[in-house]
This record gives sequence, structure tokens and C-alpha cells, in this order.
Amino acid sequence: MKTRGLKKLGIILLILFLMVPLVYSLTASIDKPRMVLYKNITGNELEFQNSVIVNNVNDKDISISINPSGDWKDKMIIDEPEFVLEKGGTKEVFYTVTITEPGYYLGDVLVKFSEETSKTHISLAQELEVFVKDISQNSMITGGVIGVSNFGKFFGIGLVLILGLALLIVIKLMRNKK
Repeated sequence: MKTRGLKKLGIILLILFLMVPLVYSLTASIDKPRMVLYKNITGNELEFQNSVIVNNVNDKDISISINPSGDWKDKMIIDEPEFVLEKGGTKEVFYTVTITEPGYYLGDVLVKFSEETSKTHISLAQELEVFVKDISQNSMITGGVIGVSNFGKFFGIGLVLILGLALLIVIKLMRNKK
């Protein structure tokens, strides 16, 4: 009776040991998962470089592919869009962004981790959000603190305050005469 139980236990353990190598988990890791940048454009074009850091924390070499999405599809060039990252390795991948007009831009830099033998893959995204301001029009005063466009606003506010103050003085004087 005990030998039957030991045989069953042995068979169960054998099956479990055979299944362990079949289970594989792929892990993905990137640094700088969200970037918010404020940039100034002064001419026809703004070009800047940024990067995403890819980490392979797996015990196997992993294939990496990087692609832009959202607003970055036609504005980004990735220096090395596909490569194999050795186990335990880290690589900083640079990309160049070109913007031709001021505005708000949002998109992702998609990093796909693939393990060839198991056909497993995981994707992570670095969110890139960029606010671009045109500072070439604010050149009337050094430093661009108050430009031509701001002068009218300040003049209008000052005029309204002076007229309001004058009206209050007239009302006060008329009340004092009565």
C-alpha cells in the first residue's frame, strides 16, 4: 500500500520536474518611462536628441525593437531600431526628434522585448510629451520678458485701471458736494 503511494508521488514529482523547463517568463524593463519636455523654437525647425534606456534582466539574450507612435511617427529617427541585448545587459538608445512648428506633441516610444525560441514578447512604452513655444516673436526686450504682443495687454489694463480710478474720484467728489 505504501509503495503505491510512493509510486504515485514519484510520478507526480517527475511530471512537475518535466514541466518546470517549459515555463518561461520574460521580463521587460526601461528607464525614463515618461518624459515631459519644454522646448523653444526660434526658426523654421527645432531638433533635439533624447534617449530610452533598455535593460535586459532575463537570463537569455533578448531581441529588442523600438518604434515611435502617436505624434512621433513622422518626427522621430531612432539611431538603432533593432538589436539583440545580451543577458544582464543595458543599452541607451538615442533618437532624434524634429519639430517644425510650435504646439503640443504627445506619443510613445514603443520598446518590444522578444525571446525567439519561445515566441514570447512584451512591449513597454516611454511616453514622450513635448510643449514647444515660439520665442522668435518676443524679441523687443532682451530676454523676451515683454514682447510686442504683451505691450498692448499691459497698456489696456493700465488704461482701464486709470479710468476706473478717475470714475471713483468723480463719484466721491459729487457725493461730497451734496
